[in-house]
Amino acid sequence: TQCLARAQLTLREVLLNLAETLRYCERDLWTFGSTLADWRQQDCLSRAQQKVTQTQMLVAQARRLDPRVQTLPAMNLVQHDWVGELVFGTFLFHTSFLDMMQQSVLEVKRAEEVLAVQVRQAKSREDDMQAQVEEARMAFETAQQDLRQIRYELFMKTADPPPPYTEPMSPG
Repeated sequence: TQCLARAQLTLREVLLNLAETLRYCERDLWTFGSTLADWRQQDCLSRAQQKVTQTQMLVAQARRLDPRVQTLPAMNLVQHDWVGELVFGTFLFHTSFLDMMQQSVLEVKRAEEVLAVQVRQAKSREDDMQAQVEEARMAFETAQQDLRQIRYELFMKTADPPPPYTEPMSPG
């Protein structure tokens, strides 16, 4: 559950990085190319890709701990095409890149939805296990009390001294 919860946080960071990238894309779209905007887009995409990798590692770790956890759908982030930018830095190129970015955002949101379901299921399993542990703890405590009582009763039976020994009186 903890791995999946951390994976949710990293996916939110991916979405924040993609939103920032989209802002730079839209600015770049209307300014027809800016090296600074391109560099910032690349930086945001790079951070988003790192977080996607981190998310996948966390989900893989959760799967090793609980095989019922399922893998996330693919999250293919668009990569900035520096050559295309230099050669085809047109409005159409920027529009196409923006469309691919939005597709990447949709894929991450789809993975986020699947992960949310996984988290709910894992929490439900965790709650069930906690209930079983509590039930076992109570049964254990009851058994301990019963054992103490049995020991006490045995001790009291053995601790009762037998009647004092007296030598039989000899006749005579």
